[in-house]
Amino acid sequence: MMQNHLNKMKKQKGNYLTNLLVKFFASKKCLNCSAINLEANLLCYNCWNGLNFNQAQGYYNDIHYIFELANKGEELIYKNKYGKDNYLNNIFFKFLFSELASSISNYSLITYVPYYHGKLRKKTFSNNAILANKIADNSHLHVLHDILLKKYAIDQVGLNYIERQKNAKKIFALNNTKATLVAGKNIILLDDVITTSATINICQDLLYKAGAKKVFCLALAKRVSKHMDENKTINLPKL
Repeated sequence: MMQNHLNKMKKQKGNYLTNLLVKFFASKKCLNCSAINLEANLLCYNCWNGLNFNQAQGYYNDIHYIFELANKGEELIYKNKYGKDNYLNNIFFKFLFSELASSISNYSLITYVPYYHGKLRKKTFSNNAILANKIADNSHLHVLHDILLKKYAIDQVGLNYIERQKNAKKIFALNNTKATLVAGKNIILLDDVITTSATINICQDLLYKAGAKKVFCLALAKRVSKHMDENKTINLPKL
């Protein structure tokens, strides 16, 4: 009888240790590929090294970006942009917040390039809005929702900077009912992907016209194109 009791205890202990190991490794999965991840970040070694980070800390048309839209970067962005879930925003938030750490105290507001509401109805959430909220929740910043409006959507694939800029001027507008909120303020303007930067530049101009003192543009990724040499990366001092 004593032996049966000892065997039962050993079995329970074995099950307990097995469950602990299962829980441990389940919590150590890469958020992108689900491989076992023992790295300090939320991505495994292969996914992390598949990101083309902006190592030079350069600016592209006065916009800072974290990584290029290529390799694993493209995979992560498109999963997040067109997928049903938004769990990858946990990684993106860490990237953006780390980039802002040294200068965030210089700003009081954060806003973002809006999505067209027709797209939102299909997707139910805006990644830009989620990231802005996460940054605000972990800082002193206040989020300005709906200060920028997108009236309708136009397919801009293959268009150059000038063509995109013309479209952006038609598409985006300032919400005049909230315009006074930005007067004299330093603002962070967020977007997920820039191609020629025409869209975020137009949104930046709208905030300046509303009286913003400083608008710092930050994007997660920059699309890589061989046909846009007229807009080269310019290294500027960090704020």
